[in-house]
This record gives sequence, C-alpha cells and structure tokens, in this order.
Amino acid sequence: MAALVLCGALAACATAPDGATRRRPAADFASVRTGVEADLAEHRYPGAAFAIARRDKVLDIEAVGLADTQTRSPVRIDSIFQQMSMTKPVTAVAVMILVQDGKLDLDAPVSKVLPEFQGFGPAGAPPLTLRHLLTHTSGIGFGSLPFAPSTLEQRVHATAMAKRTVPAGSAWAYSGVEGADVAARVVEVVAGEPYDAFVRRKIFSPLGMKDTGYSLNVEQKGRLVGLYEAKASALTPAKPMFPPLTYPSGGAGLYSTVGDYLRLAQMLANDGALDGVRILKPASVAEIRRAQIPAGFPGLSPGLDYGLMVRRIGDPVAAGSPLPAGAYGWSGAYGTHFWVDPTTGLAAVWMISLSNAGGAGSPDALTFEKRVTQACQRNRRCGQ
Repeated sequence: MAALVLCGALAACATAPDGATRRRPAADFASVRTGVEADLAEHRYPGAAFAIARRDKVLDIEAVGLADTQTRSPVRIDSIFQQMSMTKPVTAVAVMILVQDGKLDLDAPVSKVLPEFQGFGPAGAPPLTLRHLLTHTSGIGFGSLPFAPSTLEQRVHATAMAKRTVPAGSAWAYSGVEGADVAARVVEVVAGEPYDAFVRRKIFSPLGMKDTGYSLNVEQKGRLVGLYEAKASALTPAKPMFPPLTYPSGGAGLYSTVGDYLRLAQMLANDGALDGVRILKPASVAEIRRAQIPAGFPGLSPGLDYGLMVRRIGDPVAAGSPLPAGAYGWSGAYGTHFWVDPTTGLAAVWMISLSNAGGAGSPDALTFEKRVTQACQRNRRCGQ
C-alpha cells in the first residue's frame, strides 16, 4: 500500500484521487517504511504513522496501512491516535513552564499548594514534592483508586485521602495516572485555570498542535484510528483496556496526531523553542532530560535513568536499547512512542493502535528505534 505523507523538499508529490497527498517516501528512510510494510503483511498491526526530525527540520513523516480494517480506510498523517501515557511528558512541560516563571518549586512540598497532602504517606515520611511525582518516586503507585471521579479535583482529593505505606523518595514505582494527576492539579491551582485550558493555551496552541486535546469534535472523531488486538497473526477489534477518563488527566487521556506530537518532540530537541516560539527555557529542557535518580536506586530497571516524566537511556547495553546514552522519551499503552537524542537533536515519533501493544516494553516501538537508528547510520542528515 502506498504511504500517505506530507509533502516537502524530500520527495516528489502528487494528488491522489481521494484527495489525500501521496509521495514517494524519503529515500533516506525507505528502509523504515519497508520494515513497517513487512510488519503489516504479518498482521502485527493494521497501520502505523511515524515521523523523524532533526531539531526544526522534518526529515520524514509517513502513514502506512489501515485505520479501519472493515472500511479499509487508510491511516493518514492527520489520523488521530489515543496517546494514553504519552500524556505524561506534556504534564512535565506544563510544570516546568510554571517553574521557570518562578511560580512553582520542584522540591517544595505539594501541600503548600494542595493542603490535603499535609502529612501524606506513612509516619516520618518526607514531604511529597513535584519532583517525586514527575519521577515516579512518590510512593503513590498505580491503579489503587477503584472509582471514576468526574473532575481532576475529585481524583486528586481521593488520592490524598488514601493511605500510603511507601515513603516518597524511597523507590521507583510507576504511577500510571494518580501521581501525574496530582502534578496536573498543582498546575491547575497555581495557574488559576482548568488544566486542559492551560496546556492548550501554553503548549498546544503556540506549537500549532491543532489536533491535540482531551476531547474530539465530530470531524476529528472521523479521523480516530480504531483499536485492535494482535494475536496469532490475526487482528481483531478490541475494547479499551482502561475506562475512559471524564476529566483532563495529567497521566493519560490526550488525543493527537503523529505530526502534532512531533512538534512537541521537536520543541524538546530544539532546547525549548520551535519556529520562533519559545515554550521552555533551555535550562528547563535540560532539567526534564537530566538523570534525576541515581544508579542502583530501588525499582530502577538496568541501564535506565529517569528524567521528569521521561525514560532516559543511561547504559544502552544494559538497557538493551539501540539509542545512545542520554536519549529520552516515553510511550503509551496502545503503542504510541517517541524519543529525543539531545546530542544530535534527532526526534522520532511512532504511532500504532493496539490494545496489547505493550506500552513501554512494546516490541514494535523497539523495532522502530532500531530501524531509525540503522537508517540514520546511512543518513548523515540525522546527525548534522
């Protein structure tokens, strides 16, 4: 199947009968698309969108395969994917906007903003801070609140009231929603506006991320990619693994396109600015990508460090990663994935929609990393 892509200087373009823009894939990354097409033939996933950039220059952006296996509608560059935990890096950016403005301190007790967290955790535990929340060392953990709140405030209040037995700062333990929600609520209170309004005003709108948000209009719903399960070389429609969120969460819930999310990744790769718009100061980006947790910290996987809501490669060999030391990024439960290499300024985004993709351990995300890395070894534009 021909790839649907954005046009630019990379390749010749033509208008297809269905009105979509088609072009030959960038020759430098043809091997990446060929690999994706091989995966499609094996029914690993119905379709995928991916993008590769170096700082402010898009090197390649493509969509291959199907968004809906029944209607046979193709994945397009403007197809919308559920981002799941790829919401979390947005929360880190939101927090750092207020930190650089002098309105928040990563190491101040959260209870200064949210009094209900006074004395949070077991007796004698250190005060809970934003740094704990953004590095998954808060002690909050994952999925311990079995109720569906209607607002972010309700979710965070319930988190504060729940008893915790792990002191903040004592171990790394993934907090899928609750920890990030506390950080988002801090932003909401300090900014004096709803969290979704803040990220739209301070991040999405300035970066031109017009298809990124917590809800979809009628037209956007028509571009939402279907969710599937891959099993025994067959693809079947799947039900969501997680209940829908009814509030703007710091940990999940965003929708976006490959091109939109690439804008966020490019901003990070470009030290906080893109196309003349500055979102973060270089020092704020450096703080996001800095190794926040010492090697050997309880709960850490071999070879991995953690920044603020991002995984960071500390030792590529120990981590089993094709990416260099210092590269960082995040993933979503349904197969979305991105990373940034601060040394070369390379940024890449990968999007599929599988209920059993594997999240941070997704084999397809790892394969994409390997394919891009191999293509970049033959493509000097990746590192210049």
